[in-house]
Amino acid sequence: MTEKTTYTVTGIDNRGCSNKQSFTVTPIAAPSLAVLGKTQICLGESVTLVGQGASSYEWVMGNQTVSNSAVYTVKPEHDIALFLSGTTQVCKSDTQINVQVILPPNVVVYGDKEVCPNEAFVITAQGATSYRWSTGDITSSISYAPISSSTYYVTGYDDFGCQTTVEYPVRVKDVPKLDIDISNKMGCLGTPDEVSVSVSGGVFYTWSSIPSLPELGDGAHEDSLLLLIDEPTTLTVVGKGENGCEASTSVTVDMLPRQPFLFDVNPHLIDANNPTVLFKGNSPINAEWAWTPAIGLNEIKGNDLKYQYDTESIGDSVVVTVHAIDANGCEYTGYDTVYVWKTFWAPTAFTPNKDGKNETFKFYGGNFIDEFEFILYDRLGQVVFEGHSIDDEWDGKYKGKECQAGVYGWVVSYKGVYAGAERSGEQRGYVTILK
Repeated sequence: MTEKTTYTVTGIDNRGCSNKQSFTVTPIAAPSLAVLGKTQICLGESVTLVGQGASSYEWVMGNQTVSNSAVYTVKPEHDIALFLSGTTQVCKSDTQINVQVILPPNVVVYGDKEVCPNEAFVITAQGATSYRWSTGDITSSISYAPISSSTYYVTGYDDFGCQTTVEYPVRVKDVPKLDIDISNKMGCLGTPDEVSVSVSGGVFYTWSSIPSLPELGDGAHEDSLLLLIDEPTTLTVVGKGENGCEASTSVTVDMLPRQPFLFDVNPHLIDANNPTVLFKGNSPINAEWAWTPAIGLNEIKGNDLKYQYDTESIGDSVVVTVHAIDANGCEYTGYDTVYVWKTFWAPTAFTPNKDGKNETFKFYGGNFIDEFEFILYDRLGQVVFEGHSIDDEWDGKYKGKECQAGVYGWVVSYKGVYAGAERSGEQRGYVTILK
């Protein structure tokens, strides 16, 4: 029967009486089943299927009823076939639903596993169509320079949207722990101090300094050094450990304060009747003072001394060497000259070292002299300076260049009138350049 039909029946008894009755039969259509829900899912996902079109439902999987509800949720690990039976009144319909389980991408990460602090690593993911890292990057490769060990996560996606998350640890290796040992961190400004410095904790070292020290050159690599330092200096060493990582450390050598170097040598001109000279140290205060009255004589100590010269034996002049050691142990050295009265005289040494004292060589006295000519020559006889007056001075240079320390000879020719009598002559002597 495909449509609604009315049936009529007439009944007649034995007397001939009759009666009629009608009955209508309406056919019921079998339920038209529909299923809502995804039929392709990624492994690990759940799918919810909703049956429609019937009054009651039966979900069957593998000959076993798994649900009698219109809604069925399942989390399959492989492809499955489900059968849904739907009933309306007495009519029943069946349908089959195939759920496909798609395997996620096989994501593999490779690259650097260990790096030194602040050294860049590169790691790369493969096996998927697109990627997203825990760092926010969406490229297949990432590069960072970490300071501590970290684990990086990447999620790879295929074209269907299935995903796999993989973790990749990157270990930051330990740097060497460098230890500097230095003999003294304080020196005397302007005076080279010997400083012993050593380092431990690494296997290879490179030293540098500010300002640059000539002993270090382009980089010294020893674990211990002996340096001469005369100004504030910062020493830096980079050490490499057995694992190849580097660390650096620095130490600074400061300079102790220095006081002005002030002393008196008085008088500067002596004779046989007045041969005594006063040596007095003024600064630095609280210092130990020592004086050498002339080259070759014994040193005397004290900061307020009187010394009597033998004017017959010391020649035209003597150089006084002054030495002081202050409370910090810093040393000071200076020079001055004492002259012996003669017709004219000259110092036996001078110090063209730009300290403002004894910078030039000149002759003294000779107030009666009208003509005065002299030359200075080196040990090879080469004339290095010519003078035409007793007031001319030699600065220790030849053709603008500083002469070497050492002994130089001089020859003087003079002429004048003294006490109504003409006096003339030639004298020779030597002078030493001290530096």
